[in-house]
Amino acid sequence: MTYLKSILMTISFLFVSLSAHAQIATLDGNWHSPQWKYGYVLKDGMGIATSTNSPNFQVGQNIIQLTATSPNAFTGQQVYTDGKFYKVTATLLADGRMSFEGEKNVKWVMERIGAPPQASSSASQTYAQVQECDRLAASPFDPQKQTAGLSFDKINPNLAIPACKKATEDNPEVARLWFQYGRALEKANRLPDAIYAYQAAAKLNSGAAYNNIGELYRDGKGFQKDLNKAAEYFTLAANLNSIEGKNNLLALGRIGVPPQAISSASQTTASAPNATGNSPSFDCRKATTTVEKLVCNSPELSKLDVSLAEMYKEGLKMTQEMINAINRNSDTNDRILGTTDKNNVAINELYKFLNAQNKRR
Repeated sequence: MTYLKSILMTISFLFVSLSAHAQIATLDGNWHSPQWKYGYVLKDGMGIATSTNSPNFQVGQNIIQLTATSPNAFTGQQVYTDGKFYKVTATLLADGRMSFEGEKNVKWVMERIGAPPQASSSASQTYAQVQECDRLAASPFDPQKQTAGLSFDKINPNLAIPACKKATEDNPEVARLWFQYGRALEKANRLPDAIYAYQAAAKLNSGAAYNNIGELYRDGKGFQKDLNKAAEYFTLAANLNSIEGKNNLLALGRIGVPPQAISSASQTTASAPNATGNSPSFDCRKATTTVEKLVCNSPELSKLDVSLAEMYKEGLKMTQEMINAINRNSDTNDRILGTTDKNNVAINELYKFLNAQNKRR
């Protein structure tokens, strides 16, 4: 009986899955909102924008995801005009329209239409390339990403470059696609081409692209090494909510780099603790460098600075504990680790480095 019950449950699950897929497939096609003046093409529950009513989302971007919950009823998430995803529910009406209700008590109706030729061509023909570019080259740290993303070392340029090249050709106004194209080109060590792609993305306000250009200046890849220029680009990235840009900017500040070309917002000396009421790990009244002033004026950078300070203190504590343990158990360490003197020297060097970094604060 148990075996039979298991088979019946499996068949039931497959039936429900196929039924849900069939229901979501009924929504495939082009949709437009007469009220809000935007549209998208739906396929298998995923909607790619064909027109936009906000600078916070772009044509070619995935702006809605739906799943079927029952016949003619759907749930999922959609991008609002602020560029953020919110939960929505939808009902397919008898007249063929789709009625939506979302967070913030927002209600609207979408009408199924024949998309304008240019929108249909752009959205339909590049749908696969956009998805592939997102899948193969998105960064986990890009605020504009549409997928989870993958680390730089896992990018396969042989697959990502052609997909992202086609996606940018058909959607030249989508910043994240240019950024992802740049990542793929950089992985292939085609630095001039990567820089061109990053610059195209940066012109479309990609914080991730500004950060990667900054990293190239910092590391002397494709450009002559220039830490001041790196700080300038990291600042632009931070202002566009790039967590990597913020971390890289703080790291440069901690090694004493005084950026010369930086955003005007960072030029004002803050009072203590700072203008936003969030204290960094140092006294803002004594802030002298441009980076310190930027940290003092930004609550997010202040929090990151405090986190870095805590990491340094924890590192000091751990290395001191290691030194104490070695001193207490030198005979044991001689047998397990080899020469105690060598380990003492190495750990003491680490301790000195961390302590010196902490004193910079």
